[in-house]
Amino acid sequence: MSETSPRLFIVSPHLDDAVFSCGELLTAHPDAAVCTVFAAPPEQEMHTEWNKESGFADAHDAIHQRTIEDNRALEETIYRTTANTLLMSLGLHHNDHVRVFEACCEILPRLSHLVCFGYEEAIHRRTPGVVQARLANLPQCGIVATPAQPSAGHTIDAACRA
Repeated sequence: MSETSPRLFIVSPHLDDAVFSCGELLTAHPDAAVCTVFAAPPEQEMHTEWNKESGFADAHDAIHQRTIEDNRALEETIYRTTANTLLMSLGLHHNDHVRVFEACCEILPRLSHLVCFGYEEAIHRRTPGVVQARLANLPQCGIVATPAQPSAGHTIDAACRA
């Protein structure tokens, strides 16, 4: 990278993925922008065990509370972007994550003006074999991956790794 302070645009499958996976990076780059893909409440009333265990009345309550939480966490970054660096989730496990990864792969050829990085989703990166399987699959997605190496002045290089 030629810049010492990249301007980041991070694609987050859900409200928590960018913060959990790249929170340290977001702290180091307060001008970063985060695009959350799946953040709408379900069309129907939905009660899940996860919502109950997390203290939410239902899925609508969960989305409402998590949107407020996400806006607070990202209020410094979400409304402005002059990005030159894209970070996309690797789509390691959850179907929504895979869909976001595939969508990013589809538009990558049109984003040649950006430096692109993939990040391992915090919740899934410790599942045995998922990171290795995705890395092995990258060439089939048209991606030639090069591991980022830490260097002076480039906080992005190491901030999104496990």
